[in-house]
Amino acid sequence: VSQSRYIIALHIASTILGESLSSRFNQNLVEKQTPAGFNMLGTGQYEFKLGNVFFIQGNFNTPDAPLALNEVTTELTAFLTDKPITQAEFDRTIKKAKVDFATGIETTSGLADLVGESLTVFGSVEAFTHYLPILEGLTLADVQQAAQQYLQPQLAFTAVLGSEKALAEKPTLVAA
Repeated sequence: VSQSRYIIALHIASTILGESLSSRFNQNLVEKQTPAGFNMLGTGQYEFKLGNVFFIQGNFNTPDAPLALNEVTTELTAFLTDKPITQAEFDRTIKKAKVDFATGIETTSGLADLVGESLTVFGSVEAFTHYLPILEGLTLADVQQAAQQYLQPQLAFTAVLGSEKALAEKPTLVAA
């Protein structure tokens, strides 16, 4: 699978996991108000010449940061193992990506942003011109494989921001 294909597959996985109101994180950890009390939890991805950064960010109300991190890790692990992407989630997200692409090129500035990103990150306009054919050729298995390969919790780095007092109360919390 080409680099562009993996990036697009990870974007689809990111949208399903945490980039929309119907995402897994929003439905299972924000809307259900788990013990961590998330008021926002989402995912995203930045593409760079030297590689991508996939991130999960959130705000939670509990002073127990390890509890909140455990809830996120549990949901991510389920996404990668016993509760994989469904066909309905995949189909809905592919449709959303097509709409987002179409609306992104409706203006001169939107078109310039997408072409500029393609030139900057990939060195050519091919990432832009081949986006829709790649998106339409993706399968649910491609997206699940990319997620399993790149979203491994044991490879993550964790940062928790908070008051010195709150963080001092949990001295076992360190970057993973």
